[in-house]
Amino acid sequence: MYTTRKEDRTQPRYAGREMDLKEYLEIQSREIERHKWIESEKAGRDLGTDAAIDWILKYADIFSDQLSRQSES
Repeated sequence: MYTTRKEDRTQPRYAGREMDLKEYLEIQSREIERHKWIESEKAGRDLGTDAAIDWILKYADIFSDQLSRQSES
């Protein structure tokens, strides 16, 4: 059953503390931009959106899992 009650929604966690969605997306965005830069440097041209999609397909799940694991420590 879908709920909108705040206490029933899980908040992303980072370094053992709750963070809001904005903070989570900012951290994720920095990782995507880093990936875009690295891959573009390797290719010798700006890969732009293609590199962002590549990060999402390869690393988005791992990124979320790592943040969750950090919060459990």
